[in-house]
Amino acid sequence: MPENQDVVKKETQEVAELRQAPRGIDDTVTQDDLILPRLELTQALSPSVVNGGATPGALLNSVDKTELGEEVLVTPVILRKNYIRWVPRSEGGGMLWKSDDPKDPRVIEETKFGPNGEKPLATAYLNFLCLVEGEAIPMVVSFSNTSYTAGRRLLTMAKMNGGDLFSRAYKVSAKKRTNSKGTFFVLEVAEGGLATKETYAKAEELYNSFATKDIKFQEEQTPDKPKVEAEY
Repeated sequence: MPENQDVVKKETQEVAELRQAPRGIDDTVTQDDLILPRLELTQALSPSVVNGGATPGALLNSVDKTELGEEVLVTPVILRKNYIRWVPRSEGGGMLWKSDDPKDPRVIEETKFGPNGEKPLATAYLNFLCLVEGEAIPMVVSFSNTSYTAGRRLLTMAKMNGGDLFSRAYKVSAKKRTNSKGTFFVLEVAEGGLATKETYAKAEELYNSFATKDIKFQEEQTPDKPKVEAEY
């Protein structure tokens, strides 16, 4: 056999070995068993700040707590909306209920503002499964409360741009705000240009993998204080 064919055969075998499932992970494990990281925006009373030493207003990978810089470039792939009612941290915290059905009676009743402008008991979330530039693992960018407007802006820009949701990239950053109830940080969104061919191909593969599946990611209750008005 010619020498160059030996080289090709050897390289092909090495590639095949790299593509085999890693040892130590049961081959029955599927994507349904994975929990994806979330883009975490820290606040003054966030556990990552109080207990982990992170800076308020930082953008973190919620799993390994890596700081991602002041701005990240994301390519949204899938949008999922859900609703959660949290037990106040002052009362022990935790999730009371969760739903992705806008017709759920709990959603209809508990996402309304009170007669005197009281904040809804439940929180609405816009969750975008995204490819994040520089990150190997997809991440969920979740917009709620004071950042909900930015999520709506992202959705509006995507609709106006046309094409697949993952045909364009967007810049996500943190912005400091202050009102009569305190200082806090919100997510901001801006256009980031067309997705590259490589990114589009990866996004399409990710879409095909998760389009019909439940997207599980790290969800975290926001601190009770400082209390700020939500934007809808």
